[in-house]
Amino acid sequence: MATIMSASNATATSILSTVETLAHTVRRTINTGAAGLDMLDTYVEDARTRQVDASKIARHSYRKNLLMEASMEQARRDQQVIRDIGNDSQLKQLFETNHQELEALFAS
Repeated sequence: MATIMSASNATATSILSTVETLAHTVRRTINTGAAGLDMLDTYVEDARTRQVDASKIARHSYRKNLLMEASMEQARRDQQVIRDIGNDSQLKQLFETNHQELEALFAS
C-alpha cells in the first residue's frame, strides 16, 4: 500500500511540476508578446511623430519652394532658348512663329 501511495505522490508531484513548467512557459510567452506589442506601438508612435513634424515643415515652406523651383526651372529654359537661338535670326523667327501658333491654341 505504501508503494502505491508513494507512486501516486510521485505521479502527482510530476504532474504538478509539469503544470508549473507549462504555466511558467505560458506566462513568459504572454510577457514576450506584450513586450513585442509595446515595442511595435512605440515604433509606430515615433514614426507618426516624425511624419507629423516633417509634414508641418513641408507645409510651411511648400509654396515658397514651389515658386523658387518653378522660377529656376523657367529661367533655365529661357536661358537655353537664348543659347539655342543665339545670333541665328532664322531660328529666332521660326521660334517666334511657332510660339505664337502654340499660344493661340490657348487663346479661346
